[in-house]
Amino acid sequence: MKANLRVLSGVGEKGPACFLLEVDGARILLDAGKGPDAEKLPPLELLREIGDVNGIVLSHGHKDHAGALREILSTLGTSERKIPIYATLGDCCPSSTVYGYDSPPPSRFVLFDGSYERYDSPNSLEESEWNELLSREGIVFPVPAEGRALEFAYLFSQLDPESMRIDSEVRQALRRCVSEHTAYLKKGLTRELVCIAETARDSSVTHLAGWHVISNGEASEGMAAKWVSAWENNKDPSFVFTGYLGQGTPARRLVHSGRAHWKRWNVHPTFSENVELLHSVQAAEAVPCFCEDPEVFLDLPIPSPLRIHGKEERIIPLP
Repeated sequence: MKANLRVLSGVGEKGPACFLLEVDGARILLDAGKGPDAEKLPPLELLREIGDVNGIVLSHGHKDHAGALREILSTLGTSERKIPIYATLGDCCPSSTVYGYDSPPPSRFVLFDGSYERYDSPNSLEESEWNELLSREGIVFPVPAEGRALEFAYLFSQLDPESMRIDSEVRQALRRCVSEHTAYLKKGLTRELVCIAETARDSSVTHLAGWHVISNGEASEGMAAKWVSAWENNKDPSFVFTGYLGQGTPARRLVHSGRAHWKRWNVHPTFSENVELLHSVQAAEAVPCFCEDPEVFLDLPIPSPLRIHGKEERIIPLP
């Protein structure tokens, strides 16, 4: 069997995920991302050169992994009705409080999320910085409704359910998760999440007090955009962003101007979690994705030898 992996985008950058797996003449597109910087697209001209693909596999439904599907299908001159598409809904964070995690099977070759590079601190609301933020009168957390929104809604409700508020998109995401996607949850949380979905107070731009968990994470649309429009030029409330600050987004503008705070909340594997992943699957070769410098993963503390592929390698033969 002859196989190789073409890196279209997503290696050597925090860019859209898009790879092409070629196996004995068959072509499988892995992910079709857009952004997260200014709606950035994968290099569509490379897809035109490659030609037809036999299928598309989306790792999960977030925009930077699936947002360019329409543009890619148009480039290929086809539609979702003519090409098989396979997908899951969930991102990967082994230490999540809410979402479950299944250890992957053994694999000699691994594409892994290196977004956080060598960052290795766990999530904890007990940190002094979090304590200070949560002590404020009003605080707004713009987050992806289908991602860390559920994590914050659950954790905040454990601390003080009277202070926690959510918008309609987050409420709908909670309801979908407990009715349709329970397999993604850690066991034993369904009842508590149902309670949050049905009893949490509504977020309102006219009521500043409380902890507002609202969509979306870039504050480019939804309730978050309304909050920014109403309060950006005021001292209060406090805005706290917890994810990647994409170029051209209100989130980046507010943080860089000093109007908002940025505090990382892990939704991708930390350094030690990636080391454990590569060790547990017995990887022989690996590609760090979504980081500017894959070389930070050289010389990992793993007993068996491991080859790390760098950003200059665009066509990688598979073992």
